[in-house]
Amino acid sequence: MAALAVVLLGGYSWWLFQPPVVKVIFKPSPIGTPAIGPWRRYRIQLAITKFRNYLSDDVGFQVPNSVPPIGIGKGSGVFGQYSISISSDYISDDREVVAQYSASVFAELFPIRGFSTAVFGKATLAQLYSSYFTDSYFGSIGSYNPPLMQALWEMRSSKLLGPTFVDHSLLAALNPLQADKGQPCPPGTPICEAEDFDKNFVDAFLSGEVSMLFDFAGEADPREALVNDIFRRHGIVVR
Repeated sequence: MAALAVVLLGGYSWWLFQPPVVKVIFKPSPIGTPAIGPWRRYRIQLAITKFRNYLSDDVGFQVPNSVPPIGIGKGSGVFGQYSISISSDYISDDREVVAQYSASVFAELFPIRGFSTAVFGKATLAQLYSSYFTDSYFGSIGSYNPPLMQALWEMRSSKLLGPTFVDHSLLAALNPLQADKGQPCPPGTPICEAEDFDKNFVDAFLSGEVSMLFDFAGEADPREALVNDIFRRHGIVVR
């Protein structure tokens, strides 16, 4: 019996060393779609837990405590902090689960209120942040790659800068970007784009880790010049 217990425990010992998983409410599956089984539910909770720990412990974000209810749908999408839908085609894909959870986190960190240039700005920032940190966590860039994303990924891939530098620069940029109220949209135009969106983002990005890149003699660190060069190469205005 003792030998059998050792064998059984050995087979499941990996489970004993996993971190406690976050609580997730799973919505009933629509008629005609497969239910999310117990094992897959646990894998989803574990994927979300590990990514949440990366955002909070490794990067330093104040991540919302709750996870929106998760269900299967015809397509993937996030409805603020209220619901996450995962396409039935990707319910077994950990990256898709993490991507949608990431989108819900940054939708809450960049809440959209009123009608101004900030509406477009906050939505764009939420997508940029959620896509970057999902990609950074998995170590490969995804399908969302506008110039800002390409610039961030080039910095992340640089030996002189690297993932930690970019992660912490984006963390430092969070507060000034959250505080941007934008400008009122023209009458009859509920959503409008700020002409200086890229500039505002770069200013906030440079005000964090980059602003501290000076040695004790007061000379600029070569990493500051590299950051500016990368932004320029991707057509982004820098100060």
